[in-house]
Parts: sequence; C-alpha cells; structure tokens
Amino acid sequence: MNTEMAGQTMTDLRDRGHRLPDRRTVNRAAAQSGPGNSGAGPISVYVLDDHELVPRGLRELLESDGFEVVGMSGSAEQATRRIPALRPDVSILDGRLPDRTGIEVCRDVRSIDPSLN
Repeated sequence: MNTEMAGQTMTDLRDRGHRLPDRRTVNRAAAQSGPGNSGAGPISVYVLDDHELVPRGLRELLESDGFEVVGMSGSAEQATRRIPALRPDVSILDGRLPDRTGIEVCRDVRSIDPSLN
C-alpha cells in the first residue's frame, strides 16, 4: 500500500481524487479467492478494536460501501475464538490491545486454522 494512503478512509481517498477498485471487481476477486466468500454476497469483515467509537465508525463506513460486518470484539481472546468460527473474508485488527496485539491474534488464528489467509 502506498504510505501516502495509509490510515485514510475510502471516502477520504475518493475525495482527494484517488481511484479505488470498482466494487464489482473487489467482489469478484474475493469470490474467487476468499475462504469464507462463496461469491453469493458481499465481502465479510471482522473488526477487532478495544476502543468504543472506532469499531462503530468502521462498521458504518464498511456497511455504507457494501461490506458485511460479521463480527466485532474488543479483546484478542474473543477475536481468537470468533474469527475461525465466522471465517470472514477480511479481518481488521487493532495493533495494540490490552491483552495482546493484532499480530499475535493473526498468528493464533492461523495456527487454529491454517486455511484462513
């Protein structure tokens, strides 16, 4: 990812004139390669963040762009249990959490189910 774009929302990028992938193209690519997406619906997303406002804002933004938020949690322990069960196409993980890091959650989830990418 271009470092100039890191940390900005899709709306911010569109407002600044950046071209983003067409929604149909993103859905088609996820349908072909995503472990949880059968191609019949929107891209599923799981959000892990320990702050109260961030997950709500992400949910609103993602759902307004056609994504389906299938789960949210505020702790690494919950996410480690729920992500393999829900099998989202994408997981958004907070880097710093009270109980662990998003990277550790990613490693733990992959050790539970290596087929998740």
